[in-house]
Amino acid sequence: MKKILLILVLILIFNNLALAQEDGFAKIEKEVFRILTNIIRFAFSALMLFGSLVLIFLGLKYIFAKGEVKELHQSFLYVILGLILLIASFFVPNLLKNFIESLRS
Repeated sequence: MKKILLILVLILIFNNLALAQEDGFAKIEKEVFRILTNIIRFAFSALMLFGSLVLIFLGLKYIFAKGEVKELHQSFLYVILGLILLIASFFVPNLLKNFIESLRS
């Protein structure tokens, strides 16, 4: 009986030590999440830069246009809608995340 009790106590003591180890999968998961976040931020910045350059190009084309501005109006509309969608795609998930986190606490 004393041996069984001693074994159970030792199992309880050493079981807690085994749980104190850091999970290797959690490290990998954090690293992958960090890399994906950096890729998404880079893509967002590159697309914003591209949209700005297209707006500048269309503005110059509009200045030098000699009457055919209907196509330019459509191009302006498409670029501005694209930039609005790009900005919304960045802010809406962050707003939802913050809203869900505020509901949890």
